[in-house]
Amino acid sequence: MNIGKYIHFGIMALLCICFSFINFSFICATGKKRIRVNNAYDISKAMQSAKPGDTLVMQNGIWKDQKIIFEGNGTENNPIVLMA
Repeated sequence: MNIGKYIHFGIMALLCICFSFINFSFICATGKKRIRVNNAYDISKAMQSAKPGDTLVMQNGIWKDQKIIFEGNGTENNPIVLMA
């Protein structure tokens, strides 16, 4: 048995766990959300609770004859984004 391999594996596992917690903490601290929307009504409803930094992601497909009203209060550094 090579004890060095086990120590190396343990250190790598510990680093992965630490980075996972750091990443999770950053996501929670920023509060940014990705919200999937399926139609214009969903966009209007999502915009009522959207916060700066949130992103609305439009469902793939054809959006025919839908009036999209996109009004929100983002900031210069954290806009509210609508993407397809």
